[in-house]
Amino acid sequence: MKLQSYTTGNVVDYYPVKFVDGTILTEWFLRVVSFEGIETTSKKFLRKKDAFDEVNERIVHGYKVIDFNLIPQIGNPISGAC
Repeated sequence: MKLQSYTTGNVVDYYPVKFVDGTILTEWFLRVVSFEGIETTSKKFLRKKDAFDEVNERIVHGYKVIDFNLIPQIGNPISGAC
């Protein structure tokens, strides 16, 4: 899912996660925060429930859903963000 705040210029992407071997991790998402979709400011792995709670909270505070990220990103939430 891709959210955008039109007041601050922040774009927040939530991606599904997979291991290098292609195994999809259904309980994890990668959150990437960027300024105006260009300059990445942070990356973090979130559990599914935490990601859903965060998306709902951002929508309540004025973020708009502008796209859906369906392509899993390679990562390992056990070892770090990237």
